Amino acid sequence: MLDCTTFSISCNTQSITNVKYEWPEDFGDVTHVQIEGDVEVEQFHWKVFGDPCTDKPNIGKHEDEE
Repeated sequence: MLDCTTFSISCNTQSITNVKYEWPEDFGDVTHVQIEGDVEVEQFHWKVFGDPCTDKPNIGKHEDEE
């Protein structure tokens, strides 16, 4: 089952905050992820949603990009 979690994504020069997202087990490569504040999460996958450093994730939309 997917968990809906709100988290912030910190990239090189861009920061996406308060992103409410489903939490699949298989994400893509992300530089740095923070969950609701300062809780750092190890690297997790983001491939299905694209690169957060270049494109804002589409809420509830699964982009099948490889």
